[in-house]
Amino acid sequence: MMERAKVIIHMYVSIDGTIDGPYDGLETTKVSGDFYDRQIF
Repeated sequence: MMERAKVIIHMYVSIDGTIDGPYDGLETTKVSGDFYDRQIF
């Protein structure tokens, strides 16, 4: 039997739980994105 692939999704969310917002390009997203890139590659 073939095993299913595991998928992990990382998302930025606001305090109220919405995922739609002006998150792309903020300094905080750059810092966390750079950290994520260092961990993966």
